[in-house]
Amino acid sequence: MAKQLSILNVSGEILPYCKWTDSADYNSGLSLSLKEKGLDSRIMIPKYGYISERKNRIHDINRLREMPIQIGDIEDFATIKSSSFQNTRSKVQSYITTNDVYFNKLKGVIQDNKSAEEFPNNLERFAFFCRSVIDTCNLLSWFPDVIHINDWMSALVPVMARAIYPDEFKNTKFLFTIQDFYDQGEFDWKESKYLNLPDEYLKQIKNKNKVNLLKAGITFSDKLVVTDAKYLEHIANDTENSNGLSTIIKAKMKNISVIKPGIDHWLWNPVKDEYLVNKLVDDDWENFKYNNKVELVNKFGFEYHPKRAMFGIVSNFSKSRGFDYLLESIEELLKEDIQIVIMGDGDKEYRDRLTEISNNNPEKLQVSIGFDEYIAHTIMAGSDMYFSLAPLEALGMQFMHACKYGAVPITPINCALNEIAEDVDGEDGNCIAMKDASSKSLIESFKRALELYADSESFFGITKNCIYEEFGWDENTMEFEKAYRDLVK
Repeated sequence: MAKQLSILNVSGEILPYCKWTDSADYNSGLSLSLKEKGLDSRIMIPKYGYISERKNRIHDINRLREMPIQIGDIEDFATIKSSSFQNTRSKVQSYITTNDVYFNKLKGVIQDNKSAEEFPNNLERFAFFCRSVIDTCNLLSWFPDVIHINDWMSALVPVMARAIYPDEFKNTKFLFTIQDFYDQGEFDWKESKYLNLPDEYLKQIKNKNKVNLLKAGITFSDKLVVTDAKYLEHIANDTENSNGLSTIIKAKMKNISVIKPGIDHWLWNPVKDEYLVNKLVDDDWENFKYNNKVELVNKFGFEYHPKRAMFGIVSNFSKSRGFDYLLESIEELLKEDIQIVIMGDGDKEYRDRLTEISNNNPEKLQVSIGFDEYIAHTIMAGSDMYFSLAPLEALGMQFMHACKYGAVPITPINCALNEIAEDVDGEDGNCIAMKDASSKSLIESFKRALELYADSESFFGITKNCIYEEFGWDENTMEFEKAYRDLVK
């Protein structure tokens, strides 16, 4: 019998504790699926100020109280707490880093939830977090077979482990899933003093006279994973926008695997979804969509009309999610008799503009700032169609969630969507495909979508195509297990 592998999944965001991007869904679903397959799967995240200890049943671990951590010239203390999350099949242990200065007093992941202003000490915050990860393993004398990092917020873990505890972590391998190559975590080089790393390590994470945390993760990980072959091809050849890191990707090609993502079918299950007021009963999808649309309309103060199309978005507000060209198009979209619900947070410019347009068109557009799982699931279940607008789709989580709950996606088909998205053609297809990620193409596809929606029988047929797609983690989890086992041979 094969040895049980121990995997520590480290990230700045994992549901159900917090969400900033689709990475939170990805990290949660993979961790649960690994546990279900028999691996010792655990996670570690920071406890931001808005995370409820009572709601998430977060409690103390006596031997992990007040660990001293040096950040630059300042020593502060991390207290590591414990929690867990689960679906109907598996339960994952969580280690949660707490600290008043860097996390508890700050209400947000990388920016303030109210003002949308980025925290000025983000490098210090996540250096503190990453150091707490390796110190926790050391104090527990638990050195996982693989530490799996997922974003720039966790990207210092490999270099810190190698520089500070080389003997202790000599048998631990590091795997980095690059979920957003263009969100690199860059900071002024003068801030490198906070990392307390020897010069021989610091120089390897320097890029164009800045600290580049994505480069740190890529350089010091034993293996890289991307979620789509086309995405890998793009980032390896993008010399214009890669900030010089495409060269490193090319050099690491032999150590890069493509493993596609999935969604948690136990969490995203319309029959059992704990966040839905109106669950699916007796496979009656028409009633499911009607009841949840009424719930969504009432939640946001709209007037319900059976022939009025409802569009949804649950997303980080950023250019990488298509919000630049959405805002170029939205006033044209609002000329039609429709309703749009947008939930999320992100760039202040996009957030303020969306709020302004909503205030001017409250009967057609409502915006909910922040991430709330009840609202997210209700938007997916209650929307007729869903805008998934990323110019480069690395994960495809929004597309998959929308399909499973019968919200027909409107999307440019690229990267992670190439193999799962199919443009509507007669009775076939599961999305309204855009020619490209542009305002012009969005408006054209939006009008196509309204024409389809006007034919209720044809539209419901396409909705059923979406619903019965399979996007589970099972096969992809086995690929991750193989990647882990190959690393630790």
